[in-house]
Amino acid sequence: MNKNVQLRKAPFFFLGLFLGLLLLGILCDEPSRVLEQARSVCLACIGIG
Repeated sequence: MNKNVQLRKAPFFFLGLFLGLLLLGILCDEPSRVLEQARSVCLACIGIG
């Protein structure tokens, strides 16, 4: 392997940041809230709710 190859640090930083934000959202129970809102919008779109 070429020893002159340098790894860029920014992609790893942003990947870690986005994974951290994803875990934070999951811990704050955001997926259930999003699904609840999507269900209410869908019911309103078809005229049931």
